Amino acid sequence: MNINLIIKTHFRECRFNSSYGCFIWNKDYSTVTNVTKWKDELKSLLFDSIEKNEPRIDNIKVNLEMEEAEIWERLKDQPLKLKHKLTISITGKIKHLNEPFEHFEYLFFSPLSVG
Repeated sequence: MNINLIIKTHFRECRFNSSYGCFIWNKDYSTVTNVTKWKDELKSLLFDSIEKNEPRIDNIKVNLEMEEAEIWERLKDQPLKLKHKLTISITGKIKHLNEPFEHFEYLFFSPLSVG
């Protein structure tokens, strides 16, 4: 659960620790010149936040896949919004138990402006 909270929290949102959270939300609605570079930067931001705020996990690996997703309106049966679906996969090892750790999550981002 802590991984989920780290990913979905903005910096300075938690009173007890202003550095808790992830910078990923500053990348939503941004203009992107290179999608591959943008994805690599998001992976790096996620890795840094998890490594800093989750000391129980070792050998952290972050994988990020992106695809377009349409959100449909029920009554009209037509696409309402077009967003980017980010599939986040985080693996590692739980330090004290020496057991594998896996976390999967989906986030929906705004359409990217490629400029």
